[in-house]
Amino acid sequence: MKVLVQVGLPEGFTDILANSDVRSSKGALFNDSKTSTLIGRPTTPIEDSIKALL
Repeated sequence: MKVLVQVGLPEGFTDILANSDVRSSKGALFNDSKTSTLIGRPTTPIEDSIKALL
């Protein structure tokens, strides 16, 4: 975090970055439900999307 402060980021923001990095490394962003909370429906595998386009 010291390096981030030294390059000009606010200390409070560096704390947020460090915390989110630690939490994501422990699986906080993992979601195996197959439903996107952003689009509200099951996600489509990339292979299926490509096949549909071809």
